[in-house]
Amino acid sequence: MIVLIDLGYEFWRNFYGSGSDVAAYEQTLERVQFYHEQYPRVALCCEGRNLKRKEWFPEYKANRKEKPQDAIDSLVAIGQQIASWGVPVVAADHYEADDVIATLVKQAWIEDVQILSNDKDLYSLLTPTVKLIGRTGPIGPAECVAKFGVEPSQMRDWLAMVGDGADGISGRSIGCPHCGPGRARDLRAGPFALLAR
Repeated sequence: MIVLIDLGYEFWRNFYGSGSDVAAYEQTLERVQFYHEQYPRVALCCEGRNLKRKEWFPEYKANRKEKPQDAIDSLVAIGQQIASWGVPVVAADHYEADDVIATLVKQAWIEDVQILSNDKDLYSLLTPTVKLIGRTGPIGPAECVAKFGVEPSQMRDWLAMVGDGADGISGRSIGCPHCGPGRARDLRAGPFALLAR
């Protein structure tokens, strides 16, 4: 079993939940330490610098407020602390943590992998051997279908049609106006599925 931890996802979830970089530091460190102690193979996945996504799409995450420097310093300190435990900390310039996770999942194709994150982008990676770690249990292909109405292999198309408001990407801005989650779900059966409605 390999556990891949999206450090930014876990830290910022704790930070915005508590409003404190100190609390976020402690909560994130505690959660990573739990997995480090339970599983022999854990890797921390982090965001790199100068993201290509912002070059390709300037509006990417432009809707988000600038993150406080104290919180960013705490996030960096967590990565350094965890690296001192001997846990691999993986990042690549120009790429986000989910890009790193997707690459590692492909490289670990014969292994069972669990991913500590609930990023919608990562639902496309789900298979019988690749699962997300949710707060109420593992998230696999069946949970993807139950939540979004599409198979993991269809999530990229679903997101391309619907967009992702959290990242400042609307369906309209990427060429799919008036295509919400329901219509995108129906299109999984092909364009003629809409005619039957």
